[in-house]
Amino acid sequence: TAGSAGMGFGPIIMNASFNSFRHNVYRDAMIISLMDTFTSLLAGFTIFSILGNLAFQLDVDVSHVAKTGPGLAFISYPMAVSQFTFFPQLFSVL
Repeated sequence: TAGSAGMGFGPIIMNASFNSFRHNVYRDAMIISLMDTFTSLLAGFTIFSILGNLAFQLDVDVSHVAKTGPGLAFISYPMAVSQFTFFPQLFSVL
C-alpha cells in the first residue's frame, strides 16, 4: 500500500501543516494507513471477482481474461459494467 499512499503524499503534508503542535499525528497516520489498506483490498476483491465472473461466463481460464497492468481495472471493470441489465450507467458512475 506504500505506492497508493504515495499518490496523496502532497495533500497529506499540506493538511498536516494546518494541525496544531500538539495534534496526535500517530492517530492520523494509523487512520490513513487503515483506510488505504481497506481501499486496496476492496479494489482487489472487486477486480478479481469481476475477472472470475467473466471467465465463468466465457467458459475460459482466468489467465485468458486477465490482462496485466492497468488492463485489470480499466478494461475488465467497464466490460463487466456494460453487461449489467439493471442501470449500467448508474454503476459506471458509482
